[in-house]
Amino acid sequence: MTLSHLDYINLIETLNKHAHQYYVLDSPEISDSDYDKLYHQVLDFESNNPLLIESNSPTQRIGDKPLENFEPFTHSSIMASLGNAFDKESLEKFCERVQKGLNTNIFPEFCIEPKIDGAAVAIHYENGQLKVAATRGNGKVGETITQNIKTIRARPLHIKTTEALEIRGEVYMKQSVFDALGGTYSNPRNTASGALRQLDPKIAAERKLDIFIYQVYSNQHFKTHYENIEYLKKLNLPAVPFVTVCKSFDKLWKAVTDIYTNRPNNDFQIDGAVIKLNNIADQKILGFTNKAPRWAIAYKFAAEQAVTTLKDISIQVGRTGILTPVGELIPVFVGGATISRATLHNKSEIDRKGVQIGDQVIIQRAGDVIPEIVGVHEKSKNPIPFEMPKHCPECDTDISHNDEDIAYYCPNYHCPAQVKARFSHFVSKKALDIDGMGEQLVTQLVEKKHLKDLPDLFKLNFNDLMSCERMGEKSANNVLKAIADKKNLSWARFLYGCGISFVGEYSAELLANTFKTPQDLYTATHEDFININGIGEKTAESIYQAIHHDNLRDIIETSQTLGVVFEQEQTQETTHWFSHKTVLITGTLSSMGRSEAQQQIKKLGGKISSAVSKNLDVLIVGDNAGSKLKKANELNNSGSNIIILNETEFLSYIA
Repeated sequence: MTLSHLDYINLIETLNKHAHQYYVLDSPEISDSDYDKLYHQVLDFESNNPLLIESNSPTQRIGDKPLENFEPFTHSSIMASLGNAFDKESLEKFCERVQKGLNTNIFPEFCIEPKIDGAAVAIHYENGQLKVAATRGNGKVGETITQNIKTIRARPLHIKTTEALEIRGEVYMKQSVFDALGGTYSNPRNTASGALRQLDPKIAAERKLDIFIYQVYSNQHFKTHYENIEYLKKLNLPAVPFVTVCKSFDKLWKAVTDIYTNRPNNDFQIDGAVIKLNNIADQKILGFTNKAPRWAIAYKFAAEQAVTTLKDISIQVGRTGILTPVGELIPVFVGGATISRATLHNKSEIDRKGVQIGDQVIIQRAGDVIPEIVGVHEKSKNPIPFEMPKHCPECDTDISHNDEDIAYYCPNYHCPAQVKARFSHFVSKKALDIDGMGEQLVTQLVEKKHLKDLPDLFKLNFNDLMSCERMGEKSANNVLKAIADKKNLSWARFLYGCGISFVGEYSAELLANTFKTPQDLYTATHEDFININGIGEKTAESIYQAIHHDNLRDIIETSQTLGVVFEQEQTQETTHWFSHKTVLITGTLSSMGRSEAQQQIKKLGGKISSAVSKNLDVLIVGDNAGSKLKKANELNNSGSNIIILNETEFLSYIA
């Protein structure tokens, strides 16, 4: 049957209606096969009449060509983070602050909605057509991802309004869609976030993303946030579900606990509840602190736990030779991912928790945190006690251990497991940051003896790389270029990449700032290292041993003969607020990685710390901050003056 142009227009409207019923309302009115038949009629018409294709046709969700890069996008207003509450008491205090700010004894009306575990986006429409969409980014500037947002079928390409408006929401992946991927990815949230940043929209389309909208900015004059949500529904947009309005704390708390209790019944992940003052005029009265809205808060649910069986305990050999026991588990889904392994840290920790092979154990995981075995749920009838091996499981070298140290380690510097781990650390993002050098490639190059000592990285040639599986000519040349580009690199990054025991990013920065050249480092005494503010005795001893008894000096000098040039990172000569301040970041930042934030602080003249002490000037607090925030507050109560900033406040300072 040949469609007329009018039939084509009507069929588009019909398909979009059915898509809304299916993706948004979850109540399909026709079968998938019937939908496909109608879809192909539209497709046939458009193939024969390419000049008549409507922009809101369901065929227009995927762009033709992959993008070369993402253009930056400046948000109309900052996409701020919310403050967090982790228990009933802190939520009550938030409500009390709101009442005090409004100068009323009457409990205010709040909207409670689920906190969707996804990636925040802003989407702009003009004359009903999608104009542009962007990621949250750092809250002020995001990345333009319009073509990838078009692939989300829950969101209409066209809405029935002529006003310019902006909607904000969370892009997520349904649990059922994630499960169908068969364990290829870590968890639904990360998979959705990664899909949004694919340069090829067809890849994003394959991930079958969804979206919930929680806010609209328009010319409409809403009196309440709830009216805002209802307007989203009127526009056939997928509004965030299960929104409740409460006029007492008891009902508010019940709404929060209901969201928590009903989580398993949903096909999407929820990691908390968002509580917003309902009256918009009152929101404006309270306004914002430098940290977050005074009228909203996120109640974060506790880490998820699950019970499974400890099948065995294996040993993982790290880059410094330390042996780490790892629990091998019957796979269990917890915290957004299927877990089959969990760290047990060390033998002392195993003994303290009383864990034995065969026991049913409690697994805990929150967000992207490494899964851990919390303790025993039920003892096995025939438990098998665990003992550390006497020989390295990788190279059979005798294990070293003394009673003063909880660690067991393999002393063989050339142990294959250590070499692989050492190179993986050397090329990692926080060290040399070599694009294309993933763990699999490093493993192959080590096994083929192309990589033995760290300077061998700068000796790699085309044939070495082409001898590895799944390595094409273009990829090999890209890796070689990435290595060549890093021959001029930061002295601090190189020192960190060398993997000296107890030397992290911060210690490497202190070393590079104190000893500007390798020669300065060679002539330093043990006392010189101890005298560096921020370097402890254990770290000082490790550095001294690495220079004078290990092969660190050989690594540095050989790398230099291969063309490596060390540079000091330049900090701005400025009177910026961060200049000369000692700064520590705790918790998770949603706008950028911790390493990126630290680099920005250093460029503005700040110094990065690794611990809370009375010498700390600034503590930047992200999500899930723990003991460091508590310690900073205790020090402040004792007379210290540590400035505590949350993410929004931090962003305003670096801007």
